Amino acid sequence: ALLLACGFALTERWFLLKERLEGRFLLLYEVDRSLIGVLDENRILSLVCDVLCRRKGYRLAWIGAGEPDGSVGIVRSAGKGEAFLHGADIRWDETPEGQGVTGRALRTGRPCVVDGVDTDPGMETWKKILAESCIRSAISVRIESVGPPPLALTVYADSRSAFDRLEVEALTALAHLVGQAVQTARRHEFFVSEK
Repeated sequence: ALLLACGFALTERWFLLKERLEGRFLLLYEVDRSLIGVLDENRILSLVCDVLCRRKGYRLAWIGAGEPDGSVGIVRSAGKGEAFLHGADIRWDETPEGQGVTGRALRTGRPCVVDGVDTDPGMETWKKILAESCIRSAISVRIESVGPPPLALTVYADSRSAFDRLEVEALTALAHLVGQAVQTARRHEFFVSEK
């Protein structure tokens, strides 16, 4: 009986993992499919934010650009938590406002995950406004693209620890895909303007 129970538990875990992996692949597929033929950088970034909030149900997805003065400009955003962006001063320098997920991801080039925004010292600056926006966890991934400004995809969820290893890998792959699409759009714009 114990062996049978262990078998059922392992089978159930396998199917849950399989469903999660399929969900990640479907997300990447949907974004990839949405970007086919899109050669406008702003449209690309809007599509990504929209798909993440609509398909995955994230509270907020936004793409920020690191400016030379250390500030982060909001390029595109989507989701129910957009009020947070209008009240937050986000930076990517070494100031306290630069210690959040977006600032850290832009500076280091590595994904930055915060499982509990209410307990992370780097998120202290925005603790009140994050709580008002029902944001509990966050991730930011740098989008590698040729030329300035550096971009970051930042996603917020309404549950703690929403970004496990699988989610980080999926969002990193998504950021890579977006970076390629942005590079293609910039090349297209350059060639069109040269004619």
